[in-house]
Amino acid sequence: RELAYQIAEQFRVLGKPLGLKDCVVVGGIDMITQALELSRKPHVVIATPGRLADHIQSSNTFNLKKIKFLELASTDFDEKKEINKRKQMILEGKDPDMELEKIKEGKRKFQQRIHETLERQTATRLKHKLLKKKRKQAKRREQLQSGAGISSMDKSLKSVTTSQAAI
Repeated sequence: RELAYQIAEQFRVLGKPLGLKDCVVVGGIDMITQALELSRKPHVVIATPGRLADHIQSSNTFNLKKIKFLELASTDFDEKKEINKRKQMILEGKDPDMELEKIKEGKRKFQQRIHETLERQTATRLKHKLLKKKRKQAKRREQLQSGAGISSMDKSLKSVTTSQAAI
């Protein structure tokens, strides 16, 4: 969490001249308050993976549609946390390898879902852009063809009036 706040502070300092808006999304803070901040469409969201997953799964104020870059990083802190979880599980009489494998699998599935969502949304955006471009081209062709039809009609009218004037 502390790292998220430090990163946000750097974005504020560097982004101030640009009017950059940021939002910090971490555990321990009211989700409704964070959802309101996310609904203001910040340029940069600094989040812990767990809380980001909570917002994506349980809230309609934040989704991955307009995300251009997503960086999920693990730190030494995560490894220390994992060791402490292991110790706690052993004290509780649980198999730490089995439990930690479940946690790791959950993280992998989450990262995979994010990756798939981003790919799907990127493909959809590209399809929409392509369709829009094709519609524009068809409209231009139609305009050119209708414009060509008028000019050929004008030519035939001119030739008719010229031949009538000669008579």
